[in-house]
Formats: sequence, structure tokens, C-alpha cells
Amino acid sequence: MGQKCDLLLIDPVTEYSQHFKRFDNISLGYLASYARHVGYSTKLVSLFDFNSPERLKNLIQEVQPSLIGISSLSFNINYVLALAKIIKRFTQCPIVLGGPHVSFHSIEFLAKNPHVDFVIKSEGELKLILLLEYLTKGKGTLDSIPCLVYRKDGEIHEVPGLLLVKNMDLLPFPQRSNSSALTPFTCSRGCKHACKNCLFHKTCGPGVRWRSADNVVQEFKNIKSKGILKRVYFLDCTMNDEPEKFIEVCKLLVREGLLFPRNSMIYFRIGENTNFEMLKWAKRVGISSILVGVESGSRKLRKLVGKDFSDKVIFEDLQHILKMGLVPNVSFMIGIPGEAWSTIMETFHLMTRLFKMGCLESVFGFKPFFGTEFFENSSAYDYTISESCFDYWTDDFMVLRTKALSEAQLASVTGTMRIIFNYILKNGNGNAVKRSALRLIPQQLFDAIFFTGIGFHMLIKKVLHMRKSRITLSSKTYVSQWISWRSFMAKN
Repeated sequence: MGQKCDLLLIDPVTEYSQHFKRFDNISLGYLASYARHVGYSTKLVSLFDFNSPERLKNLIQEVQPSLIGISSLSFNINYVLALAKIIKRFTQCPIVLGGPHVSFHSIEFLAKNPHVDFVIKSEGELKLILLLEYLTKGKGTLDSIPCLVYRKDGEIHEVPGLLLVKNMDLLPFPQRSNSSALTPFTCSRGCKHACKNCLFHKTCGPGVRWRSADNVVQEFKNIKSKGILKRVYFLDCTMNDEPEKFIEVCKLLVREGLLFPRNSMIYFRIGENTNFEMLKWAKRVGISSILVGVESGSRKLRKLVGKDFSDKVIFEDLQHILKMGLVPNVSFMIGIPGEAWSTIMETFHLMTRLFKMGCLESVFGFKPFFGTEFFENSSAYDYTISESCFDYWTDDFMVLRTKALSEAQLASVTGTMRIIFNYILKNGNGNAVKRSALRLIPQQLFDAIFFTGIGFHMLIKKVLHMRKSRITLSSKTYVSQWISWRSFMAKN
């Protein structure tokens, strides 16, 4: 018989689990650690390791939690809802959902899903404890918990307000597993920018809240002492908005004789507040990969997103990063509202030029997620959502079309770019001879390869009867992962 607990947190299978084998959910890790810190017995399970309906059923019946919390994102929301339905078949324990998807349009969401009892919007630590106090001790009232959405007497109520952790150092270090392929890490919460495709400036509150350098270094030492340190993936959106804070962290690491593992990654926003001194210190402590979101080769589309920097600035900043001996990994989005063949070619040409400079590149299909400016005011922008089922809101599929391009065209453009830049050219980039040879290829030949690739991509999907919106041609996608849960639900 397992030990009873007050709180059971469930990390559902995510898209990161596909790409990285396992990627710790650091948000749930913080919730678990904080709940324990204030005296609540807590268990955190990942369905990556626990992917069996029977095992989960047995666990819940053993620990008999007072509250079950599940993290949710847009692409796994149907999986999470199926999971909640299964849980409700063998326990009446209340279920609370959190995450960016349910933080917007929460009243409508709860009204449509009676098997979910609560939604906590935005940051969760303080609000979750207030909810636990109400459920386990009868302390307080539901209508006094900011950002809580709950059901009472057949009606849905949403409590206004914002409750955030002001002093980040007061949070205990997040719970982590010993099997994560990466070590997700944060030095701060929030973002000063308001990019139209992003939520951080909404879900984390106004401004940026930083941890002290001492606190960051202590956590780093704690992870290392447990033997679970892998290459670090900093999740902070715009570290160079306040570069002196990260430099302070780096200086303290140097004094302690500590280094990040090889290929650790950090986000860097080019075009404004560019601080290469920060990158010098980042390199000194072992960071080698610099993640840069350029988003599009079209300045018009970059400006629309909220990144209005010129091609000249892009080349100058990335060239500077390369000269420092760091590797920029530049990301682009296909399908931004207003996307047309002309903007596609601008992006492709920029990507080939950046490849010849020595940059690595990643390509994603644009998604207008709940809460973003592009979704909330969709009528003001040139796009139409063509895929209403959130199962397909992953990196494997395109979910929209623009006036100029169908979802099938956008998907094949994205898929072809990935094949060219993530596989063919990326593999050649690691060999000096191959790299030199590839750089001699004229742009016209690149263009011909690109258009031929798009045609083959669309033909393969047609011959194999794949969805027109499909980006990846692999037979395995995230959608197939929760078939066993659906099957279990149908039988029980």
C-alpha cells in the first residue's frame, strides 16, 4: 500500500518527450517542491515513465490524494481531458488543470468539461497552496483565490486578480528526475516584450522577476551534486534585457570553478539591447549554443510578430556571435499571418545565406495559440485556422492557411525546409570539406532543389494518403501516443 498524499501532480506525455526522449516539466517540479516546502505531502509522476492506465489507476487508489493536478498545453489538451475522464471513473478526487492553454477562455473551457473541477490560471505555486488549504483544512474560500476558475451550484466562477511569487529566491529548487536528457533551467520569470505569437508577457505577469546569482549557483551545485546534470537548456526568454544579472551569475560560477556541460543553450534576442559582453561570459562558463528567434526572412512579417530588425542587423549580430566561437541556432516560423510565396522565398534566401555563414537553423510551423495577440484578434490578421482538433497542434502538422497559401502548401514548405537545413545541410556543416563545397552552390540551384522538394513532399503525402497538413513524413507522431488511453476509457 502506497503512502497517502495530499497532492498528486501528473505530467502528461508531451511533444518534448518525442524530441528529447524525456524533458523534465520544470513548472510541475516547482509546484511539487513548493507544496512539500509548506507541509503538503506530494507525489509527481510523469506518464513518460508511467504510461499505463492500469498503473495510474492503482497509484491513485493507493495514495488517495486530496487533489490531482495535471499540466496542459494546446497540443495535449485532448489527451489531458481523456486522462481526466479516466481518473473520474475510479475516484471523486477533485482535478485541477494548469498551463497556458487553460489560462485563457477558462470559463468556457470548464463549462464544456464537467470532469475538471478547477483551473488555475498563470503562475501556480501560491494559488495551488490556497486551494489545498481550502480542500484539506476548510481554510479560506474559493472566491478569495486569485485566478481560480471553479464550479459552484451549477455555475462557473472566475476570480480576478494576480498572485505571483515576488521574491524568486523564496521558492525551493524544483523537483527533477534522474533520466532527463536535458536540464531545463530558469534564472527569471516574465518578459518585457509583447511579441504577438507569445504568451510569456501575459502568463508570467508584467516585467521580469529575477533570482539572485547566489540562488542560481546554489541550484546548479545542487543538481551537480546529485549526478543528474545534463546539458543545460535555459528557458528564460530574453536574458540580454538585463545582461548584468546573468553576467553576475557567470562571474560567481567562475569563482566557484563551475562550468555548464558542453552544448548548453541560452536564448539571445538580437537587434536591441545587444550585449556581447554577456555572451563572452556565457562562453566562459561553458555555454556554446545561442538560440536566436529571427522568425522570418521578411522584415514586414518580423515587424508584425514584434521583431522589427533589419537584415543588416541580423547578419552583423550573428557574425559577431560566430567570431566569438559560439554557434547560433536560428529559428524560423512558416505560416505567419500574411505569408505568401514572396515571403517564403525571402525566408529561404535568408536561411541559405545564414547557413553559408555557419549558422544552424530550425524551422517550425506557426501556431496561433490561445491567449496570443494573433489568436485573440484573429480577424485582424491574414490567416484562417484549418485544423480545429488540438491533437494536431504539434510540430508534425500545419494548422492554418493564409490568403495566398493553403495548409498543404505551408506544410510541405516547412517539411522541405527541415529536410534541407536540419538534415542535408546540417550534416554537411560538421565537415569542413563538405561545408566548403555546399557553400559554393549558387542560390539558383538551392531554389531549384527547394521547389523540387516541395513537389515531392506533396506527392508523397498524396500517394500515402497522409493528411494534407502534415509536415513530417514519419509514420510516428505525438497523436499515436495516447491511443492506449482511449482504448482503456472505452473498455472501462
